[in-house]
Amino acid sequence: MKEVRRERILTRSLLVVIVVTFAILLANTLVTRDGARHQQRATEWVTHTYQVLRELDGVAAALYESEAAQRALVLMNDESYAAPYQAATRRLGQRLDRVRALLRDNPPQLARVSRLAGLVEERLTQMDRVVATSRELGLMAARQELARNGNKATGTAIRELVAGMEDDETNLLESRLASWRASVRRAERLNLLAGALGLLALAAFVLLVTRTLRQNLRNAAAISRQREILRVTLLSIGDAVVTTDGEAQVVTLNREAERLTGWSMTDAAGKPLERIFRIVNETTRQPVDNPATRALREGKVVGLANHTILLAKDGREVPIDDSAAPIRDADGRVSGVVLVFRDVTEERAVSNRLHQLAAELSEADRRKNEFLATLAHEIRNPLAAIRTSVALLHRVGQDPQAASAALGAIERQMRHLVRLVEDLLDVARISRGKLALQQSRIDLRQALQHAVETSRPLCEETEQALEVEIPGHALYVHGDGVRITQAISNLLNNACKFSPRGGRIRFSVRIEDAHAVVSIRDTGIGIAAEHLPRIFDMFNQVDTRLERTQGGLGIGLNLVKRLVEMHGGRVEARSEGVGKGSEFVVHFPLLVETAADAKASLADTSEQALTSAAPGASHAQAKMPANPKPLRILVVDDNPDSAGSLALLLQLEGHLAAVAHDGLEAVEIALRDLPDVVLLDIGLPSINGYEVARRIRSGLAGRQIFLIAVTGWGQEADQQRSRESGFDRHLVKPVDADELLKLLSHIRALSS
Repeated sequence: MKEVRRERILTRSLLVVIVVTFAILLANTLVTRDGARHQQRATEWVTHTYQVLRELDGVAAALYESEAAQRALVLMNDESYAAPYQAATRRLGQRLDRVRALLRDNPPQLARVSRLAGLVEERLTQMDRVVATSRELGLMAARQELARNGNKATGTAIRELVAGMEDDETNLLESRLASWRASVRRAERLNLLAGALGLLALAAFVLLVTRTLRQNLRNAAAISRQREILRVTLLSIGDAVVTTDGEAQVVTLNREAERLTGWSMTDAAGKPLERIFRIVNETTRQPVDNPATRALREGKVVGLANHTILLAKDGREVPIDDSAAPIRDADGRVSGVVLVFRDVTEERAVSNRLHQLAAELSEADRRKNEFLATLAHEIRNPLAAIRTSVALLHRVGQDPQAASAALGAIERQMRHLVRLVEDLLDVARISRGKLALQQSRIDLRQALQHAVETSRPLCEETEQALEVEIPGHALYVHGDGVRITQAISNLLNNACKFSPRGGRIRFSVRIEDAHAVVSIRDTGIGIAAEHLPRIFDMFNQVDTRLERTQGGLGIGLNLVKRLVEMHGGRVEARSEGVGKGSEFVVHFPLLVETAADAKASLADTSEQALTSAAPGASHAQAKMPANPKPLRILVVDDNPDSAGSLALLLQLEGHLAAVAHDGLEAVEIALRDLPDVVLLDIGLPSINGYEVARRIRSGLAGRQIFLIAVTGWGQEADQQRSRESGFDRHLVKPVDADELLKLLSHIRALSS
């Protein structure tokens, strides 16, 4: 009975508290509404005052605009100012009308508006009179009319009246703001009082409700603990988990499932799983059989198909993997399904990247094999010609014509091999960033002329007409003349190689957008449209047929592109198609300078070219005696054939040549015999050529020997190291025989 009585008392108390709470809330609502209305009225009055002040400022501004427009009309005597004057006058009237409408509930201010309107009307009449005087009697009469005191007095009266009205409105604004603040404070006090009462009532209500619900909470504690265990378990799973009932409607989603699907638990609950979990095939974009539906139907674990994409609610596409399994009750019946899946974006990306890398490696391997096969073909061709010519030399005996033909073939094929190796080395140097340009201010025309002269023999050999058009004025660029010549010569050689016998090649230069534009157009085989985007790629071969008539490794155009870009320029290829010829266009940025500078520079360049064209040639001619003394030359090379053939060549030229095959032997012979010249290889047994040079130079007598490095190492760093070791010159293998003999002739002349 006590428990029942206590429960009844608690129930009545709860009802009383509820009624009191609602009463307090109702009173608070009424007080808040009244305060809000009062604040709204105060706010409207404040806004109204601000509008009056703004319109009064507008009246003053409009009056100023009309006066300014009137003065411009009178002083400039330009009727185009009449329209602005009339517009300003209309705006002044409109402003007065708005002020009058705003102050209709303020009689004192309204009276001032009437006075203001009269003064404005008077002022406008005065201004119209001045305008009329200006039009009828001229500017001087208008100025006299402007100077009258009445005009100024009226304007001053208007401004004072406007200022007075603004002062009154400002005072009124202060009083209305004070009233607004008072209403805010009153509303705050009432709200605080009502809030305090409401909190007291709420506290009592909470206390009673707490006692009422305590037992219910104890009864639900066990269920809550079980649910919490399940919730924590689902949240702890790193994969996405979705559970459904027996009708495949969503029951729960964990956080990962919410993230991947884009659905919140609240929105997804009770909806069909196929709406929440939409999956398609990555390739076909066709819907995939939902594994949860199959698990419900078949009562077994079902895995997802490969390459499955989840379409999220927000439009994201997520590659997923994993499976669905049926949920069975105590009797073994399927009462739902649990779907477990995970984001495999990273795994899929890694897999795709691996496939891509495999394809790239396969393509690189194919291109490498193709390049090696092409390289072998390109090397075997000149070697075959050289071998045949050597065999011919063994058999021709005293037939000078056959010997000359064989030697010519050997020389041509040797030049071809040298160009091949030099192009490969240049590409390798550029790829490693080791190619250094010897840049200076040069006349581009000289490099272009050298390129034309270098390629002209090939054009003549194939009976092709070479048309050259180069401007007569200087084209100054900042660049390396040798490398520019190399790039342009490669393009000209390509035009010759891929044009039929008797074809035509046009070489022209023009100025365009501060660039020298070099165009090389031919009538050759042309370039297919699909090959143009890759024409400058490394090892790219437009014609890959075995029966192609022109050789090449596919590195020439890539080398041209890199050399041109190192000069700040660009190169492009154009062709209308196979059999329609092609055009290569090179852009070099020009230096901006005065004509006087260009003329002086051209004179200096010409003088320098004359003095350095053939080092020591004039001196040799002046000093060379009738029977020059032969040079004593030591040839050092670990290759017996190379050393022997070079010594034989020197002996045929009248020099005394000795041979050494390792570094220590070279030092011994040089310091013992003191030859005039030592032709010294760098890569030698025992000690290298740099050390040989240092040891020779260490002796007093060895300082008079002329040391020439003859080596396959030709980079700038190698040449610098040669200079530091004591070499006088650095020649790169294979050495041009004519160049070497000219150098020796110069040394011979100096020593005679």
